[in-house]
Amino acid sequence: SDITGRDYVLEPATDVDMMGKDAVVKKTLEVVYDKV
Repeated sequence: SDITGRDYVLEPATDVDMMGKDAVVKKTLEVVYDKV
């Protein structure tokens, strides 16, 4: 597994990772629905 990298854990990229230090954090447009 040392050669293949099977034990390597991936982490999601953040906005700063993808856009650099000038990244602007925006609120999401995600809608959360209450139980009906």
